[in-house]
Amino acid sequence: MVVADLTDPRTILSLLSTLFMLFSVAFGMVKFYQKGNLILSAEWGVMTLSLSNITMWIFTQWQWQMDFVMYLDAFSRVAGMNLLVVFGFLAVTHSYKPSVLSDVVIFVGIGVLAAMLMYVDFLDPFRPYVFFAVYFMFLPFLLMLAWELFSLGEKTLGMHMVVTSLLFTYIHSIADFYPIPGDATNLVYNYVFMALMVWGYGYLVIYFSYVALERHIKASQADTGRPVNTDREALLGSTS
Repeated sequence: MVVADLTDPRTILSLLSTLFMLFSVAFGMVKFYQKGNLILSAEWGVMTLSLSNITMWIFTQWQWQMDFVMYLDAFSRVAGMNLLVVFGFLAVTHSYKPSVLSDVVIFVGIGVLAAMLMYVDFLDPFRPYVFFAVYFMFLPFLLMLAWELFSLGEKTLGMHMVVTSLLFTYIHSIADFYPIPGDATNLVYNYVFMALMVWGYGYLVIYFSYVALERHIKASQADTGRPVNTDREALLGSTS
């Protein structure tokens, strides 16, 4: 087993940024599950598994762990952190509660698509362009989310969502097409550190945006006398 050099500032920052994002997505995974949103909990779970492996890889340097992380990253980039987020947010944007079966079918389909992009040789040249394209199809949703938060009076959270959208756009734009000068030696201005910090921050913002929308829906339903069924038991019960 390789012992990480914890006297190296880059290693320390990489570890801290990994742990920060790991906390962010593990927190979201648990909270979304408690809210009954299984598809968002599962996607945040994929990222939790990925970050857990990165944390261990820093110390072990085992290649299989990084290979596994690359597949999980492809899963999230091809559809997990765009299609699944949009689908999961339907619970608080359109009061749509999908069945567990539909969640599973979509999740498995994305897994197959990610495997094809990672392991089918003739698709290799197209992979970065697919990742690039699907993010920019997801960006309007983030901006719509920011607009909705401002409309509901959640101005601070709306501003955080604007910042998240800008940071996500920068990170996804350089990920496969713009090698940062000095990326291998820069202490802070390197892709790995910046991406982990940006994603950790952004996924927290996305979670709290969901909470804000859910809170306003509950308040609206309480005012109109409609039943509020957004807790885990009610959601699971609706799919049985």
